[in-house]
Amino acid sequence: MKKLMSSLLLLVLAVGGYFSWNYYHDTYVGDTYFTVIPSGIELETVKNQTGDVFGPGYIYDLIAYDQKGRPKEISFDVITEGPYKSGTVYEAGTYVQVKASKNRVLSKKAVSASQVPDHVLELLNNNG
Repeated sequence: MKKLMSSLLLLVLAVGGYFSWNYYHDTYVGDTYFTVIPSGIELETVKNQTGDVFGPGYIYDLIAYDQKGRPKEISFDVITEGPYKSGTVYEAGTYVQVKASKNRVLSKKAVSASQVPDHVLELLNNNG
């Protein structure tokens, strides 16, 4: 009976560890992507998933490319005023380097065109 309980405990720990590792990897381990900000993004009210208002800002739903040129849909917002302020607006034509996991954007920063790989820059200029 003791062996059975030990085996079950070991199985539960192994399964729990596996799912914990997957959650961590999908949420906090990301890859680098590049995108360009299009024109026409308007100021709007940014809300969370439950409808609580964070403040005025810009919502970016963009296509970004990794180092190999594979596309990924990237979404992030920038709140420009109030207690949840998270930055300033990205002007149209700004290149942005985004680190994103499977589930979320981990970081973003404006970069120059020279910091974007040439083949990715070509994709952004042809599709953006």
